This record gives sequence, structure tokens and C-alpha cells, in this order.
Amino acid sequence: MAKYQYKASVKSRNAEFKYSMPVFSFKDDGKYIVYAPGLDLSGYGDTEAEAKQSFNECFRAFVDYTTNKQTLFKELKRLGWKVGNLSSVPQKARTVAAPTLAEMLFRDEYLAEVFQTKEFKKYNKQVALPV
Repeated sequence: MAKYQYKASVKSRNAEFKYSMPVFSFKDDGKYIVYAPGLDLSGYGDTEAEAKQSFNECFRAFVDYTTNKQTLFKELKRLGWKVGNLSSVPQKARTVAAPTLAEMLFRDEYLAEVFQTKEFKKYNKQVALPV
């Protein structure tokens, strides 16, 4: 079984790190849902393409908001990511590790329900998060 985890060391203040994010697509009540448990984000639409577009807009809003408020690391930590100590480690040296799929299944009742009750497709979406 593949391990869905990404670790990064930030090298500069304006750096990004790339993360191969597990994303699940399924139908619920006649709508397509695209859900990324690692960030607890979802999009929806009448077609899978609409759901993906909705998800992309939601993802962009998440990144813009947490970047502008300087809360990205705190939010990632809240979502189960392993983030180097926020107070004592300089931002440029901080490490970040996404939760594994097993950890997400354990923490996320919605994801567990999708796995148990829905027909779904899983794919990895490459994203970049500013750090």
C-alpha cells in the first residue's frame, strides 16, 4: 500500500512546497463531490468537471486566506499535519509533513463514511502551498 505523505523543508521566505494530495471523487445525493481530506476541503457540482472546478476555487480561497492571515501553519497543524515548532523555529527552516491516508481515515469520520458507503475514485492532485 502506498504511503501518502509529504515532508518538506522550507528554504526561503517566499518558498512553496509541492504536495501530492489524495483527492476522492464520488456522488452524493445526485451531486459530484471532490474531497481532499488532508485539507478538509471539498467542491461539488452537477458533473465531475464542475466539482473539480469548484474544488480548485475552494483550494485557492483557502491558500489565499490562510496566507493573508498568516495562519497556514496553524491550520495545517489543526488538520493533523506535523509542523515544526511554530514559536522557536524560523519559518525558513520549518518542516512540514502531511498526515498519512491511514491517519486521515482514523481522524476523519466523513472520509471513513465515503470509504464504507460510496463508490469513489481516488487520485493524487499535485498542489503547491506557500510557506
